[in-house]
Formats: sequence, C-alpha cells, structure tokens
Amino acid sequence: MYFKENKKTLLTLIILLGVILVSSFFASLIQSRGFSVKVTDLRDVENVGVWEEDSEIEVKGKVVSGILFVPKKASKDNKLPAVVLTHGYLNYRELQLQNATELARRGFVVLTVDREAHGNFGNTGNSSSLTTRGLYDAAKYLYNLEYVDRSRIGISGHSMGGFDTASTLREDILKPEDAPAGRGLGIVSAGLIQAWSSYMGAGPDVSVGILKARDDEFFFQSTLPDGTLTIARQYMQSVGAANFVGIEVADSINVVNGGKYHNGELIDVEFGKKAPAGFRAIYEADEIHPQNHFSTESAGYVVDFFYTAFGTPEGFKTIKASNQTWW
Repeated sequence: MYFKENKKTLLTLIILLGVILVSSFFASLIQSRGFSVKVTDLRDVENVGVWEEDSEIEVKGKVVSGILFVPKKASKDNKLPAVVLTHGYLNYRELQLQNATELARRGFVVLTVDREAHGNFGNTGNSSSLTTRGLYDAAKYLYNLEYVDRSRIGISGHSMGGFDTASTLREDILKPEDAPAGRGLGIVSAGLIQAWSSYMGAGPDVSVGILKARDDEFFFQSTLPDGTLTIARQYMQSVGAANFVGIEVADSINVVNGGKYHNGELIDVEFGKKAPAGFRAIYEADEIHPQNHFSTESAGYVVDFFYTAFGTPEGFKTIKASNQTWW
C-alpha cells in the first residue's frame, strides 16, 4: 500500500541513488587510473626516518589532513618521484586534485594536503597560516616512505600555497648546522610556485618554476627595463621575469613561455625527459588567478614541469600534457 501511494517518489529516490553510486564509481575509476593508483585519506599521521647526510639526525614527517596517491608499481625496489601539493587561501586540499590525478596517472607519488586553519586542519594556537610547517612536514613524510625516490621530491602550491612553496624552498636550502632543528635538510629538489610572484631562493641544483595566470588579479606586477610599471599580462617582458630565469636585462625582454633556463641560457629538453641540471621556467596560462585550479592548460604545465624536473617515472610511458582525464 505504501509503495503504491509513493511509487513515483520511491522510484525517483532509487534512480538518484543509482546516479550517485554510478557517478562515484566512475569518479574513483578516473582518479585512480583504472584502480592502478591507491588513494588514501590521511589524518594525523606521522613517520620518522633518518637523514641521508647524517644518520644521527631524524627526519620527522607529519600530515594532519592529506590525500595520498600511490601508483601500484611503487615499491622498495621501484622507487618513484613524489610531489606534495597544497592549496591557496580559504581553500582546501581537494582543489589540487586536477594536478594530483594527472601526476599520479603518470607514475608520481602525490600527496595533496590541507594548510593550517583550512579544510580538515584546525588552527593551532595563534600561529599564522602563512607558515612552511605543514608543507615542509608533508615533504618530510614522503621522504620517509620506502617507495619514494628521495632524490626526486617536489613541492607545489597555489597562491598562499605558492608562498608556502617559495618559503619551503628557502628553508630547505642545505645547511647541516640547522638540520637538528628540522631545517636546511636539502630534501626538496624541485618546486613549482603557482600564482605567487615572490621567489625567495633555493638550493643551487633545485629546479624552480612559476605558474601564473596571464591576467592574475593579485600578483606579478613588475617593471620594464626603462622603469615603466607593468601589470600581470606584461610579466614575461618584465625585469622580474628576467631576474627569475637569470637572463640579462636588456632594452627588451621576452621570456619564453614554458622555456627552461639554466644559468640564464635557454636549454632544449625533450618532453618527458629529465633536464640535465637544475633549471628555471615560467609558465603563463591564458586565464585569471583562481582558474589555475580548474584548467587543462595549467594542469598541463604542472605535468611538464615535473616531467622536466624528474623525468618520466620508471615503468611508465610518457603521456603528453594535453592527455588529461581529471575534468
């Protein structure tokens, strides 16, 4: 009797539940590259390892809230490169899923984390969200995993996360005297700063890139060689861009979009191959600041940068940057 009276409502409910289940299945299928990538929700996990430079010094990793992507081919005998991703101000870890999905399906171990006071990471005391603690701790966590190649650990964050990326690159510059305090370990070998224009330095062999929106609303103001102020869409012709990639400031500047520069010289690197040395690169996507999170162009640049920094992971085929499934 009840079913007859509510037949239409119940059938609608069943159909909607079916849509949810089917959608969830296919979303999981895409996110895990046909279930060839293990996806794990991490909450309040820690690990401890030994620093390769000095076995007396411990490396303490910690993830308060993160999503870990591990290709099933990763093992102690087949160590893979790894990347930590993080988000911008008032955002959360899932906003880096486009990059996590694309890197993981290409053979990278990926960890996308919440920043303090964001997502599932509560605020501890009066500390600022603009700290390196969560991002650097996450890189240390990857460093301690037996299936991660310690010589190929990268970091990348958007906006506020870009600031954290730049800060972590600076804090990680090898300084053995600071290592007992958990700084200066030299464990990060590549960093891509998304939507943040201030570069603070990195180790001499560390590859560093900038990913910017052509019409970023907040950052990338600079000057032309004659001192004229520039806006974001003029950044590739600016003194700021020239200084970052290390080229001479002449009467006119034209930094190549996605070009790899080593010691101020443009070098040719085959797609999917590792650069012969640390490099600088600036990627400019035809979009605005928040679109870096929802863009096939930006996702392709993230892939290009980490392919160039680390090469195609062992046991995986090179997949062109435009071949994307996250969307």
